[in-house]
Amino acid sequence: MPRGHPGTVGRVPEVPKRYHLKSEESNPSCRPTGDLPVSGEYSRKLEEDIGEIRENLSLALNVIHLRNQTGLENEISQLKSLIKKTNTIQISVEIRNWLKAPDATIDHNVACEKRHTSTGLWLVKGQKFQNWLIEPNSFLWINGFAGCGKSVLCSTAIEAVQHTFCDSQQPSVGIGFFYFTFNDEAKTDCSGMLRALLLQLSAQLDGGENDLQGLYEQYKSGSPPVKVLLDFLRQTICKLGATYILLDALDESPRDDKRDRNEVDIRNSLQTPSGQVIPMRNSETDQDIQNFISYQLSRDSKLQRWKSRHDEIQERLMDKAQGVFRYVECQLLALKRARIRNEVDRCLRSLPRDLNETYDRMLCSVDEAYIEEVRLTLTLLCVSDRPVTMEQLTDALAIDVSDNELRLDRDGRSFSQDDILDICLGLIETTMAQDSYSKQMVSIG
Repeated sequence: MPRGHPGTVGRVPEVPKRYHLKSEESNPSCRPTGDLPVSGEYSRKLEEDIGEIRENLSLALNVIHLRNQTGLENEISQLKSLIKKTNTIQISVEIRNWLKAPDATIDHNVACEKRHTSTGLWLVKGQKFQNWLIEPNSFLWINGFAGCGKSVLCSTAIEAVQHTFCDSQQPSVGIGFFYFTFNDEAKTDCSGMLRALLLQLSAQLDGGENDLQGLYEQYKSGSPPVKVLLDFLRQTICKLGATYILLDALDESPRDDKRDRNEVDIRNSLQTPSGQVIPMRNSETDQDIQNFISYQLSRDSKLQRWKSRHDEIQERLMDKAQGVFRYVECQLLALKRARIRNEVDRCLRSLPRDLNETYDRMLCSVDEAYIEEVRLTLTLLCVSDRPVTMEQLTDALAIDVSDNELRLDRDGRSFSQDDILDICLGLIETTMAQDSYSKQMVSIG
């Protein structure tokens, strides 16, 4: 979910110190039906009341601004603290290059950017999550269908764990996390997860680099098998006082070289008691979605055009959302494109049944002039075994494949980044890679 914070509250305009009552002669249309005597005492009291209201309003606005600013600073502080804790820079470049651990902080930052300020508070303040934090060898499974916001909720949980223990006196608390995703081949299997967790936790452990050095010396000519990585991770966890591991999107990891979303398969493997399962379809998720819609309607300049329809938009989207954040996000994108009131009416009258129909409509609404460009973009992102940068995508679209020839046409087919996002609206998204080059990465939306 897109995350955001209210902007700075503007300065309250000065209230005039005096008001002049126009006489009957100067404005006959305002002539009263009877006499209206206004005493000096009454005028003085009126000015005092106005002054008091202005002062109270200014104080209230300052408090709101302070709360928003404090909340933003706290979230930034927590994110910096997490990055510092899981930073692997103290591990030698030689070992990091050999281990080839996927960078989970990229996906975490993406999820945090989508998160609204209050999203997921119901989870981290709930009893099941609190029990998981304090009970040894505990387990918690949050399950739900595609598009319901599990990744954003996972980022909330990761930040909550970090916040709980960042000032704790408990020694050697390790935090590891990983986001499975189809957008990066290295983040789709067990090996990638184990290597990422191993690097993160080793960096938090005194002498962790020495342990990795031993593993490197043993397998420097190649990558350790999964069983060796798993055993080594167990040994690392045992050396820490307590370890919290958070994994997102287990259903996007392959089973028997096949990727499938199979809840029964996961449930049987985990053998999770019902008391340790939190379903995403609940009233708290609905409230998160409602807060997200309200925030978008109040902050987005394009949606502000339809301010008189905001209540109707919120009611219609909540009625159709069925707990799916992504569904609501896509409908808001469609409403942002509306130029006239009739388009808004058409959108609200014919909302898609579900997320699948939403994607069907998005594909059908692609401008005919750019169908091939959209097809090429989605194909490249689907078949690539590594993340694609916006620069690479721009270069790929500059290749002219007409007449059965491959010809680079930078002048005639040079799309800007904004153009690519516009013709693929809602189908792709961009994020900034957290490296020294700060490249803009592109993925399926």
